[in-house]
Amino acid sequence: MKRLEDMDIVEERRAVARKIPYTSVFAGHEECRWSNWKNLPAEEMLPHVREVVFPFIKKLSNGEKSRFSEQMKDAVFIIAKPSLLQEAVSIFDRINITTGKQKTPQIEKENASLFRLMR
Repeated sequence: MKRLEDMDIVEERRAVARKIPYTSVFAGHEECRWSNWKNLPAEEMLPHVREVVFPFIKKLSNGEKSRFSEQMKDAVFIIAKPSLLQEAVSIFDRINITTGKQKTPQIEKENASLFRLMR
């Protein structure tokens, strides 16, 4: 979701620069933006992500049946502990995932922490 919001912001800025209309992938679903829920208390974050954000992701498409929506149709949100979700979100929030291939010792450490949490 962080990456999706980052990409949406980039596309919006491009559209503004080119003076062309742009409709955000979050149009009508602002509550699903990473920046709107990443700092919620853990006990609020878990139901919000499970009941609002995850269903939004599952239905995400560009108006047609996409490969992504097809692959997500049977997906199940399995994080059960609020503290686990909050820690994972915190780790992702510290990682600069917008650059893609950047690998630093800090990112490697963050990735290792995240994978430990997921076991």
